[in-house]
Amino acid sequence: MLFGFNQRDGPGGHDVANAELIQKAKAIRSWALDSRLIAAGPPEQDVDAGEKQMVAQAFGADLPTSWQKSGLTGVGVSDTRERIIVYTAARMPKTEQKRMPSQFSDGVEILYKRASPFTLKDDTPDVVIGAKPGKFLRKRYTCGSSISIANRRSAGTMGALVRNEEGTLLGLTNNHVTGGCNNTRRGMPVSAPGIKDVSSTGFRPFTLGSHHTSIPIVLGEPDTVDHLRNTDAAVFEILSDNSVSSMQQGFYDTPIALAEILADPEDGLLVKKVGRTTGQTFGRIESQMIGAFPLDYDIPTYHSAIESVRFSGRVYFEPVYLVRGIQGVFSDRGDSGALVVTDVPAGQEKAVGLIFAGDASDNLSYILPIHPILDTLGLTLVSGMGTND
Repeated sequence: MLFGFNQRDGPGGHDVANAELIQKAKAIRSWALDSRLIAAGPPEQDVDAGEKQMVAQAFGADLPTSWQKSGLTGVGVSDTRERIIVYTAARMPKTEQKRMPSQFSDGVEILYKRASPFTLKDDTPDVVIGAKPGKFLRKRYTCGSSISIANRRSAGTMGALVRNEEGTLLGLTNNHVTGGCNNTRRGMPVSAPGIKDVSSTGFRPFTLGSHHTSIPIVLGEPDTVDHLRNTDAAVFEILSDNSVSSMQQGFYDTPIALAEILADPEDGLLVKKVGRTTGQTFGRIESQMIGAFPLDYDIPTYHSAIESVRFSGRVYFEPVYLVRGIQGVFSDRGDSGALVVTDVPAGQEKAVGLIFAGDASDNLSYILPIHPILDTLGLTLVSGMGTND
């Protein structure tokens, strides 16, 4: 047999190949799918009956109590820490956790943490009193600041400035922030700050740009659509190069657009971001979610005063990385679209991904890797713009 379980007898210290770790996590997830404990796509194809049987023997005895009460929402892996994390909708009591297997026979730990399901809606909260959701540097609007489509009372984050293959300067964010989940028409104005943040005491809103392109988000089950193409990203054309800065508010510049510093997410990696709602925050990539990650959307788009459309339904993404904040939440609603970078001294950061979802009550943020987004749209990150003039 490929692996076995131990009860709670302490962590091990063995080296585990990434492929073996992922296979263990796939076996847990596949068993959960077969047991109807998780609704997230079809069973894994490369998990054999023996592997699932071993998982069933370890977990199955507590099915009527622990699993049905807590609700399994996903399985993640942390390769650098040799851990598998089982995520549940409700926090599993410690008495129940003690009855669960704590590690595999080769020393790989199994942890149990809460990650409640949620729906991504147009319900951006107000910013903290005294905070400024949109910031300028030398009269230029900075990355990490508030934006929205100009006819919807919402707010998200301009994650970065980018250029496409034609050299056009664009702002990068989530599809659900400015792209209307595929439904925003090209040319629709993008407001700075986001309409949610317009007030009599703030700066005058202005048209920062206009919607250009979205990477399509496709509804449907992973066994009926190609969910691996799904990501949540859109770009809008900047109206004036002189109106924007590549600085992430006043904290650090967007990383240089060179391939060697574009980092794919790695679990355990220390990261930071600057966003509209929570400003600069710090976190750690806790795990890579195994299999298709489900997220429910409910996003309206308004074409005019008499014409609108709503994007509503479940979308699956893969890969997705889970970030947990350090000394506070990593993100909150309104930080969608923020660029996540490595937490290193200023000037040495590497681009990691975009925040696209999260649950501040659980201190969880979900990010999509930046590399596929840039590759799909033929983009390069812009650095050094408006930092010294």
